[in-house]
Amino acid sequence: MKWPSFLKKKEILFSAKTPREDLILWGDRFMEEMRLHDALAFYRQAGHREGLARIRETAVERGDFFLFREALDGIDLGGADPEELRLLAQRAEAAGRWQDAKRAFEQLHDPQGIRRAQEGLEALMGCSVDRDAGGG
Repeated sequence: MKWPSFLKKKEILFSAKTPREDLILWGDRFMEEMRLHDALAFYRQAGHREGLARIRETAVERGDFFLFREALDGIDLGGADPEELRLLAQRAEAAGRWQDAKRAFEQLHDPQGIRRAQEGLEALMGCSVDRDAGGG
């Protein structure tokens, strides 16, 4: 399949003439190819909750907190399912995605998880990391 150029993709995504069904179809195509951020953009533009839920599931499986947060589609992060967040944090930790694990543990108010993720970050960086770096 030939993928649209950046400009063509932007035109499809933001044109008032693009039917919702086409946005969902493009989202599905990108999702099949694991082009998750592109899929996310099309699903969000279409307001396609089922597609966004699939993105969230994939983000949890991968331990990708930032993708998970983007796929919440207007749901306040505080309203995210704690079990989903816990699983995401555990998967991020297992994959060595320390920043993702830390953010998820912060949302869960899990001091032991935050400490483990902080230690993982410090080991990775080879030095002490500012505990407040990057905001909240």
